[in-house]
Amino acid sequence: MPKDLVIALDRSGSMSGEKITQAKSLADIRAQDLNPGDRFNIIVYNDVIDPLFEGLVKQHQRKHIPSAGNDRPDQRLGGTNMHDALAGSLRAAGSARADKRSRYILFLTDGLPTVGKTDEKVILRDTKAANGAGARVFAMG
Repeated sequence: MPKDLVIALDRSGSMSGEKITQAKSLADIRAQDLNPGDRFNIIVYNDVIDPLFEGLVKQHQRKHIPSAGNDRPDQRLGGTNMHDALAGSLRAAGSARADKRSRYILFLTDGLPTVGKTDEKVILRDTKAANGAGARVFAMG
């Protein structure tokens, strides 16, 4: 059964060294596991939410995961806007259940929300409310 995968990758100031290396490696492995017919997108985030593609793209368009912005010291800035990253990931995954695709969000971070909405109960409530497609959300840190 075809699936959609959105990988949200934290590039905030705390994600340096081994943390970003491990997160990018996991994202790359998951993207390589896609099958023909699967679709994906990668969203890197800190204060700003930055999708790699405009929408979901087919598996055959997958290339090696590009820099998450932490290769340059001036890009390892900003806080962790988990609320907007989750909201953007859910939008990228789509909202319709009619096509019977399985939808997954892999949310990679090392910390707590520090910018935007930071109340974890509000983030959870809003994420549940925005998940009209029934995506399965996996948080890994």
